[in-house]
Amino acid sequence: MKQHALQRRRGFTLIELLVVIAIITTLMALLLPAIQKVREAANRMWCGNNLRNLGIALHHFASEYGKFPPARVVGPYPEGGVRSNAEHSWAAYLLPYIEQQHLAAQYDFELDFRHPTNQPVIATRLKIMICPSAGYRPPDRLTSGGYSWTAEVGDYAPIMRVDPVLVTLGLVDGTGSYWGVMNTNFMCKFRDIQDGTSNTITLVECGRRPELWILGRHNPGARVRGAGWGDSRSAFSLHGSTLDGLVSPGPCAFGCTNNREIYSFHAAGANFLFADDSVRLLRKGMNIAVLAKLITRKGHELVEDDDF
Repeated sequence: MKQHALQRRRGFTLIELLVVIAIITTLMALLLPAIQKVREAANRMWCGNNLRNLGIALHHFASEYGKFPPARVVGPYPEGGVRSNAEHSWAAYLLPYIEQQHLAAQYDFELDFRHPTNQPVIATRLKIMICPSAGYRPPDRLTSGGYSWTAEVGDYAPIMRVDPVLVTLGLVDGTGSYWGVMNTNFMCKFRDIQDGTSNTITLVECGRRPELWILGRHNPGARVRGAGWGDSRSAFSLHGSTLDGLVSPGPCAFGCTNNREIYSFHAAGANFLFADDSVRLLRKGMNIAVLAKLITRKGHELVEDDDF
């Protein structure tokens, strides 16, 4: 009877294993930047799509009422359906047009946005209000106006006007009007946008409020107001900042600080919604004088496509 010798299975040697690990590590190092770029491109597109859908909602509102909603209400403001002294955000007016009819039905414009009756609404997280590049953060919690209240955050807001102090500083050109499309206690008609809807900005990015971010760095312990999508102080004006992001006003158009200024977490720039409901990515480092021209609705300034 023949006896078959047992053959030992050959495994990896230590050197071979180390070589395989080194190859895998090198491949991962080469692929990771590409993966991150693809992920950021997808997030930027998602963010732009959020703004696009908000632009469509603004147009649906304007189709029904003949004008855009106000950036904020400090009542009484009967034209905006507010007869009391209540305050409200632009976003509350858009709820029926962003598939949030159930929230719209609960919201009472005769009561302040901070009132307990409106708390369940403004404390609701809305995906359309969050830029994925900015990421998750807890709701904003404050005590003001006699209320202790909670507001879910939002990364988009109206840009109301250009601060005239920028003209005094010689940073932007003087014009007859510094107002944008959406303002406090004002509902803009299409005919009021004399610079053209494709040349006038309505909504901008203002990422990660209420955290304070300066030049890509988080400043723990500091906070920025107006973080909630339902907060009446969500909207702000263009002031610019110094290039270090520490002082306002200044020549930095956006991206230096999110403290009441335009700020995004996209490497190339920030998404902007225009009054024709188009979304464009404007590059970081753009001239603040050009951005100012895109904000005013009847400044009659000349802006070339190459300028931004």
